[in-house]
Amino acid sequence: MTKQDLTNNIINEMIPYLNGDQLEKLKITMIKNMHDLEVVKLSTEVTVFDNDNSTYINRFTIEKRIQNLSESTIDQYVRETKKLLDFTNKNFKEIKYDDIIYYFAVITSNNKNLSKRYLNNKRRHIKAFFNWCCENEYISSNPFNKFKNIRCE
Repeated sequence: MTKQDLTNNIINEMIPYLNGDQLEKLKITMIKNMHDLEVVKLSTEVTVFDNDNSTYINRFTIEKRIQNLSESTIDQYVRETKKLLDFTNKNFKEIKYDDIIYYFAVITSNNKNLSKRYLNNKRRHIKAFFNWCCENEYISSNPFNKFKNIRCE
């Protein structure tokens, strides 16, 4: 956007509120005051170049805070998601159903005392991140969709 574009946009928005002489005075004042300024469009992206897991986890965290989720809930989502991604050593875009099944098989075989409720909560927390990735079109499908609820008795 140029200074001229900015001036014209402001003048057009003020037409209903000012008469012709006032609009002309406003235009001249803007031109004089913006003479030695540069108009640069502000970027409001969280990040504009990074493609790693932490970037998207940070975006997810910011959005969940905006949605007013509790910090403890957000922490659970992030902690469980990071555990899966660290375990697989993959980018979230590369995670497949087989990775998920293997991850849960390993953690249950390493600790036979994990409750079904704990495992289902873990599944839900990680699935929330992948749902968000789908909603934002970072991935085309959620690999957790095939991984159904773990029935708690």
